[in-house]
Amino acid sequence: MRLRSVLGAACVSLFASVNAAAEPPASSGATARFALIVGVNRSVDSDAALLRYADDDAAKYQDLFRGLGARTYLLSRLDANTIRLHPQASAEAREPTRAEFLRALSQVESDVALARKRHVHTVVYVVYSGHGNVDAGEAYVSLEDARLFGKDLDALIFDRVGASEYHVIVDACYSSLLATARGPGGKRRTVRGFSQSGGIRPRDNVGLLFSTGSARESHEWAGVESGVFSHEVRSGLYGAADANGDGVVT
Repeated sequence: MRLRSVLGAACVSLFASVNAAAEPPASSGATARFALIVGVNRSVDSDAALLRYADDDAAKYQDLFRGLGARTYLLSRLDANTIRLHPQASAEAREPTRAEFLRALSQVESDVALARKRHVHTVVYVVYSGHGNVDAGEAYVSLEDARLFGKDLDALIFDRVGASEYHVIVDACYSSLLATARGPGGKRRTVRGFSQSGGIRPRDNVGLLFSTGSARESHEWAGVESGVFSHEVRSGLYGAADANGDGVVT
C-alpha cells in the first residue's frame, strides 16, 4: 500500500497540469489504472544509434505499475539479458511496431470503456523510453517502423481512449518538444495556440513529464542499466523522493 500512496501523490504533484475536477471520481472512490509501456532500442531512423536499456526501462516500468495494481500493456523487443532478468515481461511483450501499438491502444480503449460503464474512475499511464528526434520543426518518438508525433498521440490516445486522466512519461531526446512542436533552439516563453503547433494540445486531464526541458538529449547509464531519467523517476516514485515520509512527492 505504500507504493500506492506514494505513486498516486507523485502523479498529482509531478503532473501539475492535470485538473482532478475534469471528471469527479466515482462515488465509491474506485479507480481503474492502465499502463501502456513502450521501450524501443532500435529506431525507425537507420542513422540513429542503437540504445541498450530502453527495453530494461520498459520491463522495470511494468514492475512499477503492476505494483500499483494497473493492467499493463508492454511493447518492447527484449534482449537476452532483459529476458533473463524479467521473464514475465518476456512472456507478455509485443513488438514495438505501429501495428502492435494500435492493437494495444484498442485494448486499452475497450478496458477503459468497460470501467466507465461501471462508473469507475479511469487513469491511463503512457510511458515511452527510446528515441526522440525532430523533423521539420516537429518532435517525434520512434517505434521500430514508424514515427509518432505529438499530434499522433493526440489523435490516437487522448482524442480516442476516453480515460478520466492521463499521465505521460517520455524518456527520449527532444521529448519536451512533443508539446511545443517547435525546435530546436529558441527561448522559453508562454505558448498559446497549441492546436496550430502540431504538438500535444493542453488538456485539463493530461499531465506530461519529459526527460528534457528543451531541445536536448537524454542519456543512458550502464551503472544502473537504464536511462538516467527513467531510473530517477522510478526511484522517486518508489519512495526515495518522499524525504519527510508524508506520502507526498513534490
